[in-house]
Amino acid sequence: MEFEAFFKKITAHQAKELPFVVYRKPHQNSIKGFFQNDNKVYTTNEYIEEGFVFAPFDSSRQTVFFPSEKSDFLESRRPLLSKNEIVENSTTIVESVADKQHHIALVDKGVDAIQTETFQKVVLSRQLSIRKREPISNEEIISLFKKLETLYPTAFVYCWFHPKVGLWLGATPERLVSIVDATINTMALAGTQKYTEKNTIVWGEKERKEQQLVTDFIVNALQLVSLDISVSETVNHRAGQLIHLKNEITAVLSKNKTIKNVVEQLHPTPAVCGLPKEKAQQFILKYEGYERSFYTGFLGECNISDSENDALKTDFYVNLRCMNIDRNTIYIYVGGGITKDSNAESEWQETVNKAQTMLAVL
Repeated sequence: MEFEAFFKKITAHQAKELPFVVYRKPHQNSIKGFFQNDNKVYTTNEYIEEGFVFAPFDSSRQTVFFPSEKSDFLESRRPLLSKNEIVENSTTIVESVADKQHHIALVDKGVDAIQTETFQKVVLSRQLSIRKREPISNEEIISLFKKLETLYPTAFVYCWFHPKVGLWLGATPERLVSIVDATINTMALAGTQKYTEKNTIVWGEKERKEQQLVTDFIVNALQLVSLDISVSETVNHRAGQLIHLKNEITAVLSKNKTIKNVVEQLHPTPAVCGLPKEKAQQFILKYEGYERSFYTGFLGECNISDSENDALKTDFYVNLRCMNIDRNTIYIYVGGGITKDSNAESEWQETVNKAQTMLAVL
């Protein structure tokens, strides 16, 4: 489909208050979209249908689904803006002392819980809000998507809208899982520091331990649903102006196991929740002080025909580096992994650094 016609379709669909999602996968030029033909809220529990999935952090909540049979699927292959056309915003938000104190107290509470052996790790986050004078227009939303797409070529970039659910945009560096036929691909991603071209990347013991915890969890979880698990060497993974530690993990899906079985084992991962998963999630829901909603949930294609492999492909990404837009208010979400070695002041600064990913496009 022609590039300009593709974006006119977005504007027309949103003007009619109809659901849609447009997205671009890592390292690809192709922009794809599901445009639902009615405004119903469809859900899925089994992940056996074809369409696009948007799942919340809290796995007890329903997963929203855009069914292929109820949607038009479009694709545009024309490149978007060149990076030279975009000026990144280096402005930071001056946050209140109360916000900082709340997050530091939350981290200290998490460290205390780890030291009393409630859990090994917990990922604690916070929500920032930016209020504009006027409601954000359709043109501004498209502009935000284009900026995200251009600035973060290695991320899964998306704009998701449902009139009865909300509007979300993001550029996430983390894949939850990809399944083609019986082949599973996932990753362990943890540790964060600012990217600089001049300085050598040096990781501390805290970050390496955190990365190993995430990797071990995923391997142990996959052993319940798959065979022939292999783990790559740990490498640095750049996401915008941040660097993370990453391991690629592959496996073969066991007979009689399904996408649902894999998702139940992996989501939420210790990179966004903690270990053990259930206890860490209970702590988050009780003490974080706000509802994450779709932040640290997952999203992506479900059972889509893959012409290259003549198979069905499912490709889910963890919903990180995202924003929720509600009329004239933009909500940004940032967090970090807490272990027994965590320093609350340093954890606060990590969330400040992570916020720059979304602030750079606003």
